[in-house]
Amino acid sequence: MRRQEFSTIALLALATIIAGCTHANSTLNQPTTDRVERNAITDTAPTWQWYTLTYQCAYEPLAVGHDGDFYFFGPGFTGGTSIVRTDVFGQQASFPISGHAPQGVRSTITANPDGNVYAIEEMQDEFHYDLVQVTPEGGVTEFPLPLPSGDVVTWMTTGSDGNLWVLGTFVGRVTTSGQYTSFEGGPYNSVSNLVRGPDKNLWFLCLGCSDRLVRIDVLDGSQEGFPIPADARSLVQGPDGNLYAFGISSSGMYKISTDGSWVEYPMRKTPSYDYTILAKGPNHRLYWAYNHRLFTWDIRSQKEQSFAAPANFGLGISPIATGVDGRLWIFESDALAATLQ
Repeated sequence: MRRQEFSTIALLALATIIAGCTHANSTLNQPTTDRVERNAITDTAPTWQWYTLTYQCAYEPLAVGHDGDFYFFGPGFTGGTSIVRTDVFGQQASFPISGHAPQGVRSTITANPDGNVYAIEEMQDEFHYDLVQVTPEGGVTEFPLPLPSGDVVTWMTTGSDGNLWVLGTFVGRVTTSGQYTSFEGGPYNSVSNLVRGPDKNLWFLCLGCSDRLVRIDVLDGSQEGFPIPADARSLVQGPDGNLYAFGISSSGMYKISTDGSWVEYPMRKTPSYDYTILAKGPNHRLYWAYNHRLFTWDIRSQKEQSFAAPANFGLGISPIATGVDGRLWIFESDALAATLQ
């Protein structure tokens, strides 16, 4: 185990993208080295159940609604774009929307404590976005988003304050009625994985910044950067309250504290894709689907396992989430639910 701690974190000097994105320097402690002994692998392989879907999920994280259903962008009844709802029995409903999902591998759909699901749709003209509200009954309401000129939205999630937070070139906050507030900071380049942290703030990776990990204070929208390894990808909050990310070059798993310190645990194999979805699952584990297999990481024992999945699943960036039924769900062409022992 390699441990690297950062004792002093200065405020993020948010100025430019990678060509000149610089932040205040931090004082680094000397790293210490230790060895983690892995436990023997004794768990039983999961039981798989197949669901054939009418509407397929794209390569994008899922939103798990407060009704227990899964929501994602999909095709509409008439060939346009829609928000698709899938329940734990594989039954689906499609709700047409005016625009389409933002281009690229992004996550702009989230569940909110008000019981609704919200998504950001990109309209036909570039850099024009609407906020979409979908009620549990299937009602759809769309609000124009007055974003800063040239801003490109790539991520959205629900903050601990109940508001919607959007991330792209800049950071913004959106109320559930569509009122937008922008905050100083940025412009950012190559951002990913906007997630809620254990401190109730929001965190994301900025691959085009010198300080790769950025925290958003949900009280005032201010941002602070932390220097973590450049190969960190697929940020997620773990079941122990820490943040976790893959080390795609070092073949490691990073455990990241909210003070910016991090620990790297060696792994046999990590995904080479930048956008492999790392999901918090049951049994104190993290899960991801890759190369036709389901992988697990036990945060208590640092034990890594993999199980074979049907051949057309786990192609690299499969959407994956834990359902209210306690099973792990993987979406790609159809849906596959894994009952974990």
